[in-house]
Amino acid sequence: MLTVIFSVIGLLALMAFGVPIGVALLIAGLAGIAAGFGPDVAMGYLQTSPFTNVASFTLIAIPLFLFMGNLGEQGAVWGRLFDFAYRWVGRFRGGLGMTAILAGTVFAAVSGSSAASAATLGKILVPEADKYGYDKRSIVATVAASGTLAIMIPPSITLIVFGVLTETSVARLFAAGVVPGLLGALAYIVTVFVMARRHPEAMPAGAAFGTRDKITSTWKASPILSVVAVVLGGIYLGWFTPTEAAAIGVVGITAVSVSLGGLRTRGGVKAAEEAVKATAMILLIVVGATIFSRLVAINRIPGQITSALEETAIPGLLIIIGLVLVYVLLGQFLEPLSMMVLTLPVAFPLVMSLGYESAWFAILFVQVAELGMITPPVGMNVYVLTSVTDVKVTEAFRACIPFYIANGVLLTILVAFPAVATWLPDLLGV
Repeated sequence: MLTVIFSVIGLLALMAFGVPIGVALLIAGLAGIAAGFGPDVAMGYLQTSPFTNVASFTLIAIPLFLFMGNLGEQGAVWGRLFDFAYRWVGRFRGGLGMTAILAGTVFAAVSGSSAASAATLGKILVPEADKYGYDKRSIVATVAASGTLAIMIPPSITLIVFGVLTETSVARLFAAGVVPGLLGALAYIVTVFVMARRHPEAMPAGAAFGTRDKITSTWKASPILSVVAVVLGGIYLGWFTPTEAAAIGVVGITAVSVSLGGLRTRGGVKAAEEAVKATAMILLIVVGATIFSRLVAINRIPGQITSALEETAIPGLLIIIGLVLVYVLLGQFLEPLSMMVLTLPVAFPLVMSLGYESAWFAILFVQVAELGMITPPVGMNVYVLTSVTDVKVTEAFRACIPFYIANGVLLTILVAFPAVATWLPDLLGV
């Protein structure tokens, strides 16, 4: 126990000095194992564990899904999603905000990256806010919130890593994220509607479009929507694995981008470079998390915590609520992947010992992580958007308050009704 405590202190110190989370986990984990069980044991884990976990067919989906999202951005196809969504809901008060949510929902089904989703939508929507007289603070908050859907709605990179670290079926996790993800999108749309009713001058109605315009925009967006339908539908129907679906998605988005004339060789190379860089960072985190998890496991920390809680006879629901509160606090300072790899070695065995389902816990974690993406002081999506606008960070965070409330409601629903997450995967048999 003492070895683990010193390792955690060392880990936090390394992170405080700016050491990347993956490297910090690796150093702290190896140091703890070497101190408690000898250098030979530590080197043995270093030689076998990283390769065993990284050489995974499932993890190939990460660079492929990232590449797919980057190709769409370089091919300039996301503008068609905006046009499609705006022509259907733009005429309503708050329509531009609703467009952000709808476009974010579809983009989430292609990207898997929250910050990428927020950045891409921000480039399109913030200039539109000026054109239609929208309050920039409101649109920045809305786009930041819509970007969080990318870590819930499949293909979520966070869910893939969760599945690898906990040996949970990624297909089941993807299916579990659908209903909560769509509920989240609906909750955000309702939030925008309420905001527009309370402050009509900040979120005015846009132009009304005729049926022909709506049909035309739908037709133009149909190739992108078709790729999304094939990728996700194929996974849920058991036609192919998430990794195979990612490969099909890359081919589909490439074909769409090239046929529309938006993708050039330079753009394709840039998309690949960005995907490789992001994947390298993620895999380094997985390697570090593997070693640190070994340290926690061989010291029997999860078992000791579980036994201590069983002796206190605290109801499982109270433990879950306490865990959620801890995650809400951590989410204000850590991005989702870092928070996940730091806490799963202890939290996951604890939750499983209480009789809860792993897919439900994954979705609960992601829902809390969504909140962390838009809360100070490290709300990544907010910083991404304020960096490309003249909106102050403090004003943007203040504008996000209605979305904090929406996330709180969604968290309450997930805790009270676990079937929200488990119903669809059980129905599909994944």
